[in-house]
Amino acid sequence: MNNKKSFLLAIVTILALVATAAYAVTTVGNNVSIGGTLGVTGATTLSSTLSVTGNTVLTGSLTANGDVTLGDAATDTVTVTGAIASPLTLKQTTANYTLQWSDPAAARTLTIPDPGANDTFVFLAATQTLTNKTLTSPTINGGTIDNATIGGTTPAAGTFTTATATTLTDGTASLSGGNLTGMGNITFSGSPTLAINDTGTLTVTDGTNTLLTVTDAGTTGNLSVTGNLNVTGTGTIDGVDVSAITAMKSSYGSGTDPGVGSISNVIIDQFQVTAARTLTRIDGYCQTAYTDGETGDAGYIVLQTSTPTDVATCQFTSGANSVACSGLSVALSPGTDYQLVIRTTSAGTTTAPTAAKSCNITLHLEQK
Repeated sequence: MNNKKSFLLAIVTILALVATAAYAVTTVGNNVSIGGTLGVTGATTLSSTLSVTGNTVLTGSLTANGDVTLGDAATDTVTVTGAIASPLTLKQTTANYTLQWSDPAAARTLTIPDPGANDTFVFLAATQTLTNKTLTSPTINGGTIDNATIGGTTPAAGTFTTATATTLTDGTASLSGGNLTGMGNITFSGSPTLAINDTGTLTVTDGTNTLLTVTDAGTTGNLSVTGNLNVTGTGTIDGVDVSAITAMKSSYGSGTDPGVGSISNVIIDQFQVTAARTLTRIDGYCQTAYTDGETGDAGYIVLQTSTPTDVATCQFTSGANSVACSGLSVALSPGTDYQLVIRTTSAGTTTAPTAAKSCNITLHLEQK
C-alpha cells in the first residue's frame, strides 16, 4: 500500500514540473535552428538581431520602434499596398519637412510627370522662375511683365489705364477715359483709320499747350492748328477765302536778366515780309518763365523796326510760361526790316527781375 502511494506522488510531481516549465520564461543562450514551423504564444523579446531568410508574412498590426531600415540598396523595391494614414516627416539636419494632405471630397490621383531632367516642385510662397509654362485663363494681380511680347501669336483685347510705349505699331488701340503716352514714335502701315466718336475731339498737346485739334461736327469736321502748318506738294482746298489766310512766323530765343534799375533788350529774330501783312496775334511759350523782382518790373515780347521803333508789344505775366496777345491790328510793309525782341525792365532798386528764356514765339500774319 505504501508503495502505491509513493508511485502516485512521483507521477504528480513530474506533471507539475512539466506544467511549470511550459509556462515559465525560457532563455536560450546559444544558436537555435528550427527546421519546421515555430509557433510562439505570448510576448517574445529578442535582445539582439533577428535575421530572417526568405519571405516573412506578419499578420496583424506591426509596431516598429526606433530606427527602421527598408532595403539595403537602391535596387531594392518597397511596395506599399495599403493607405498611409498619417503625415510623412522627412528628417533633415536642421529641421524636418512634414508632408500632410487634406481629406478630399472624392478619391484623387496625383501624377508626377517626367520633367525630362532633375527639377524642383513649384510652391505658393517661394520665389521661383518658371520656364516654358502655358497658363490658361490666369488672373494676375500686381507684378511686372518684363521683356515679353503680349499677343505675339494670337492678339486679343487689352484694357489699360495708361499705356506707355516706345513704339506702337499697327493693330487697334481703343481708348476710353485713359491715356496713350508715347515716348517714341507711333507708326502706322497700310491704310489706317484714326476714329473719334460723333461730336468728339482729338487733341494733340505738348503737355501744356494745345497744338492741334480735330473736331467731329457730325458729317463734317474742323481742323485747328496752333503754330505753323507746312504743306509739301500740291493739293486742293475748297471753300477758303485766300484774302483771310494767316501765315505763321515762328522764332526762338532767350532774354537776358537786367541789372537792378536797368532794361535788357535781346533781339532773337530779324525778318521782312514779302507782301503786305497784318499782325493779328502774338503767342509765346517759354521753358523759363519771366518773374518780377520788385513792383513795377515787366517783361515783354516786342516787335519793332530796325530804327528801332516799337510797333507791337505783348506783356508776360510774372511766373507764367505762356503768353498770348490777340486782337492786334498792326500793318507790316514789305521792304521794311523788323526785329523781334525779348525786353526785361527792372523798375526797382534792390532786386532785379528774371528774364524769360528758351521761348518759342509765333506771330500770326494775315494777308491783306
